[in-house]
Amino acid sequence: MEHDADFQAENARISTWFTRAEKVVNRVSRTFPSPNDFRHWPECEEHRLSAMAACGQIQALAIETETAAGLLNETAFYLYKKADYSNALRFYQPSLLIFLKIVGEFHAYTATVLNNLALLFDALGAYDQALPLYQQALAIREQVLGEENQDTSASVDNLAALHYVLGDYQQSLPLYQRALAIRQKILPDNHPDLAASFANLGELYRVKGDYALALQFQQEAVQVWETAFDTNHPDTATAINNLAMLHKDCGDYPQALVLYKQALDIREHVLGKDHPETANTLNNLAMLHVAQTAYQQALPLLQRALTIQEKSVGTDHIDTAITLSNIAEIYRMQGDLRQALTFHNQALASKRQALGEDHMYTCNSLNNLALVHQALGNYGQARQLLTQALTAYEKAVGHNHPKIAACLNNLAGLYEMEGQFAQAESLYRQSLTILETALGQDHPDTALVRNNWRAIQSHFQT
Repeated sequence: MEHDADFQAENARISTWFTRAEKVVNRVSRTFPSPNDFRHWPECEEHRLSAMAACGQIQALAIETETAAGLLNETAFYLYKKADYSNALRFYQPSLLIFLKIVGEFHAYTATVLNNLALLFDALGAYDQALPLYQQALAIREQVLGEENQDTSASVDNLAALHYVLGDYQQSLPLYQRALAIRQKILPDNHPDLAASFANLGELYRVKGDYALALQFQQEAVQVWETAFDTNHPDTATAINNLAMLHKDCGDYPQALVLYKQALDIREHVLGKDHPETANTLNNLAMLHVAQTAYQQALPLLQRALTIQEKSVGTDHIDTAITLSNIAEIYRMQGDLRQALTFHNQALASKRQALGEDHMYTCNSLNNLALVHQALGNYGQARQLLTQALTAYEKAVGHNHPKIAACLNNLAGLYEMEGQFAQAESLYRQSLTILETALGQDHPDTALVRNNWRAIQSHFQT
């Protein structure tokens, strides 16, 4: 009887702890604002520690209520936005399990957590884990919420964005267009989600080399976001950053510089100096300096970006690999070929693992690594890499993209160094034709290739 009494007393104590913990969870849930609205982030930060503590209690005591699952998801989403990815993952997973248990798979709440978990894996570069989660969330939302729904459009847009990152532009474009069509039908003209669709399509067209269409979409995105939000908003910074990339690609370096600095100021202010998106803008700003041969200004920016990325997303992430590639290019241009070779090989290995052989980022590394081997006198290795890059570029973006022109120019330069002037002249001419059509007569890249083509004419004069 004494043991029974002890057992009952222990059960009573556990029940009391559970009841108290559940009350705390309910109270914290009521006070923790929705992190979906950026304006709530300062208040979210005030309640972050209490929310994380409550989430810890949910896990420790196995509190399986809708409120508990919701708090786990909301806390995780805020932590994801602040790039605290390890803690976000720690809370998303139990949130999903609770919702699956109490509301089932085909429920809007379950789809939300699946979508958010996919966003997290996407940010971490775990694309093979993100893809099935995006697809599952979309399937649930289509069935439960219907096609003409804001959350459904978000899932379509997120899936399109992943295909974009993976370099699968043929799948990405119709998904982006589908998301935009839904949003134009159900949302007002000044809604931020419409701006997101404009920005995403603009970025896709930029990468595909359709700069006129890219500029149209990016300007629409900036206009909507500046109307919908305060200037100091993360999404406004994204639009400005994208517009800066476009101006750089079009050769308008002064305007790109103004826009990059504006985007960097916003991201440092609202996201923090150590956030991955801040690192991305540092990277972009650095490469603008590289385009103008200002290597001493570029290298510190890239080194700062690399430090942020290695800490926040890890050494194997694609963003880290891109920064390594960019640092390697500075070393190459400064003549430090051994350092350039080391950094390029490391970046290429990461890109191949994350994105495969035919992705544009992998092609960029193949192209740049070839230039290092060319400078080292390894002409056979350089030719093999450039030919491989050219084939992959054509598969990724077609035959008339500026990336194709750059690769042809580099291959022509190699043939010129080997004394094969007829082949070099033909390749320079092909490159120039592409650039004059894609970028115009006055673009810096067009002028560079035109000078190369004119210079080689001297070998054919009698």
